[in-house]
Amino acid sequence: MAGEEKNTEAIETTEAESTNPAESTDWKAEARKWEKRAKDNRTEADALKEQAAEAEKAKAELEELKEQMESERVSHALELAGVRNVKAALPLLAEHDGDIDKLKEAEPWLFAEAIVHPTRIDDGGTSHASAKKTNADRFMETLFGKAN
Repeated sequence: MAGEEKNTEAIETTEAESTNPAESTDWKAEARKWEKRAKDNRTEADALKEQAAEAEKAKAELEELKEQMESERVSHALELAGVRNVKAALPLLAEHDGDIDKLKEAEPWLFAEAIVHPTRIDDGGTSHASAKKTNADRFMETLFGKAN
């Protein structure tokens, strides 16, 4: 019976609230306000999720670029050390803790004896200006003798 009395009181209270139009309007306005807040919060949460996904994507791209840069740095260091084949040297370098000098000692066959750099062809001139002569300059010298 106590349960029935509570239900009756609740029904009476609800009826009383619905009969007062000022109070019911306030609740409806309050409900609309909370719905708008919830919608705004969902929109903001979705935007934050998007930003987080973009940040993760950018982070992954950055890590990939760092790995690529490190690989190129190691390849360049091997080339400067005179390695004959970078692809063959990379796994062996990993076995020697990334130390190129240790790799040179352990695998001397992998390195050229001397690094060959392209050399300038000297045309017999005494100054560096002679190295900058073009084919047209040489042609003119042939036709008319020594130019200025």
